[in-house]
Amino acid sequence: MSEFVERDLLNGYDPDYEPSRKGLDQLKASASSDFSDLQLDTLVKEIRKLHSGPITIVDLRNETHGLINGYHVSIYGKQNWADIGLSRETILAEEADLIHNTVGQQLSAVVLDKANNYQSSDAIKFDVTMAETEAEACAKRGLGYVRLTVLDHCFTDPRSLDDFIVFVQQLPADTWLHFHCKAGKGRTTMYMVFYDFLRNPDVSEKDVIYRQYKLSGSFMYYQGDKPKEEPFKVPLVKEKAEMIPLVYKYIQENQPKGFRISWAQWKAQF
Repeated sequence: MSEFVERDLLNGYDPDYEPSRKGLDQLKASASSDFSDLQLDTLVKEIRKLHSGPITIVDLRNETHGLINGYHVSIYGKQNWADIGLSRETILAEEADLIHNTVGQQLSAVVLDKANNYQSSDAIKFDVTMAETEAEACAKRGLGYVRLTVLDHCFTDPRSLDDFIVFVQQLPADTWLHFHCKAGKGRTTMYMVFYDFLRNPDVSEKDVIYRQYKLSGSFMYYQGDKPKEEPFKVPLVKEKAEMIPLVYKYIQENQPKGFRISWAQWKAQF
């Protein structure tokens, strides 16, 4: 038995279950971690091999980030929650100011080594000649862009889910969505699941969860039982496992009615 299968069995994952592919090839969606300018160009080039219509980037990061001299930069706090408690409007406004104000400055870059308790390497100084938000990087390439400020490790906030559903309802049918968060796993897989739920309502919840796990790498039924799991994550992943089926039920009940009641209003009954 492989290490991969052993790990998944601990997570309650059934390696013998083969999910349906119904509707998957027509989903027009992809995913990744965050990206540099060069990586974004490569991403668009690869999507263009499959799709000639509009492309929209779905940025799921709550934490402040942008592009400096073409490289991706982020502000991180404990558990990656530096912007916890801030509104989306505040995050975006402060992010734009912070990124733009680096132009003309000399900054220092270090490498943080997780294996060495995040001890930093010696600083490398560089002059900032170009700085832009991710929205600006997308706009200059003719890409659509939508930002949902979802807190890392957590089940989504109600506003982000409601806004995403409205966005999908208004989305032209020939649009390709590319989702990303920091690592391209937790938040990205969660929203790929939501998108699959919305586009393929005749596919079972379990099939969507399993096929998006195979594609994106995060199992939405996970109960936090991997060996050496970080303790703070356990209640958060358990909440995801509890809430994802409710999102499926909400979409099943309310999509035929045009989502006249929001997710926030609907879940208040439970």
